[in-house]
Amino acid sequence: MKKRGDFLFFKREPKKKAQLTVFIIIAILIVGGILGYFLIKNGLSEREIPEDFREVYNYYEGCSKASLEEGAKILGARAGYINAPSFIPGSEYAPFSNQLEFLGIGVPYWYYLSSNGLVKEQIPSKSSMENQLGNYIEERIIDCNL
Repeated sequence: MKKRGDFLFFKREPKKKAQLTVFIIIAILIVGGILGYFLIKNGLSEREIPEDFREVYNYYEGCSKASLEEGAKILGARAGYINAPSFIPGSEYAPFSNQLEFLGIGVPYWYYLSSNGLVKEQIPSKSSMENQLGNYIEERIIDCNL
């Protein structure tokens, strides 16, 4: 302890131990992250399918992928709807409806003018598209049975 004037000054020692602790913690985190990566990578690899079931598995997987692709194409062709919303006809003053008739298939408008002159919106949400696609696959998965 040194005295300078009326104030007491303490000589501070460098905090070498605290700096070393930070580096040790960082090193442990890096090594743990690397080990965790390899453990997860090896644990999540695909399980081997027995030879007896491989042909059935491949058929079922191909059939379900085909149903998924077909449903996704329908979603894209029908403006995000597999099951279109109910048809709302236009009026004498606003002859447009909420759907476009294209090759015998109703394609819903996302924005349209209703028969009473109000602007309406029917944009499908991501979750509703996912639900419709899931329902479509559930209905078609029965066709994949042997």
